[in-house]
Amino acid sequence: MELIKLGEKTYYIKNPTNIGIYKIDDENVYLIDSGNDKDAGKKIQAEKTRK
Repeated sequence: MELIKLGEKTYYIKNPTNIGIYKIDDENVYLIDSGNDKDAGKKIQAEKTRK
């Protein structure tokens, strides 16, 4: 999953349905439309945990 920075606190993950991310702080984010795949949220959590 590729995380692309758009602004100071905004990002998106390039996906068949792009997933918006708003960074609240160093530990928390809001996901905006986590995609049409039931496993998309799990993949994002796994990626965050891995880093």
